[in-house]
Amino acid sequence: MHRHKLTIKRKFRFAGFTFLVADKVYDPAEDSFLLAEYLLTLSGKFVRALDVGCGCGLLTVLLAKIASEVYAVDLNPMAVVNTVLNATLNDVYAVVHPLTCDLTSALNTHIQFNLIVFNPPYLPVKDEGELELSWSGGLEGREVIDRFLEEVASYLAPGGMLLMVNSSLCKPAKTLRALRLSGFKVEVVKKVKIPWEELYLVKAVKSL
Repeated sequence: MHRHKLTIKRKFRFAGFTFLVADKVYDPAEDSFLLAEYLLTLSGKFVRALDVGCGCGLLTVLLAKIASEVYAVDLNPMAVVNTVLNATLNDVYAVVHPLTCDLTSALNTHIQFNLIVFNPPYLPVKDEGELELSWSGGLEGREVIDRFLEEVASYLAPGGMLLMVNSSLCKPAKTLRALRLSGFKVEVVKKVKIPWEELYLVKAVKSL
C-alpha cells in the first residue's frame, strides 16, 4: 500500500483537524461535509466504526474521535494511503485499520460494527478510472448503492447505526425502501439543496 506516492493538491481545516487531499483522490464536497457535520453531533463512544469509501480520510479522522476502532476501506489504493496520511497527521492512526477493497470484500464476515458511514458514488454516469469511480454510480446512479444495501445488514451489530448520503439523482426512495425491508428503522435526518441536486442524509438503525 505504501508504495503509492501521493501528490498533494489541497489542504484544508475542518473541526480543528488538518487534511491534505492528494491527486486521484476524491476531494471532499457538499456530500462529504453533510456526513461530517452530522458526525460532530454524535455523543458517546462507539466500539467499532466503518468508513466505506474513505477517500482522503475526512470521516475516518472524525470517527476516530468517537470510536475505539475505525476500519477505513476504499477501492482506490491512493485514497487509502491518503487516509493513512491524514490519520497520522491528526494523531489518530493508532485506532485506524486501513484496507484497500471493494466495499466490504476484505472484511471478515464475523466483524460487526456499531456505526457505518458511506458517501457512495451516486452520479448516474458510467465513468472509469480510480478517481471517477468515487462518483460514478452506473447508468442509474445505484450500481454501488444496491450492492452495498445487500450486504450492510450483516456487518451492522444489533442497534447499530448506518449513516449514508443519497441524492435526488439516484432515486433515494429505493434506498429507504430497501433498508426498511431489511428491518432497519429509517429516517432522513438532513437535506441540503445544491444547484443541480438535493442531498439526503439517511440514518438507519438496525433492530435489536
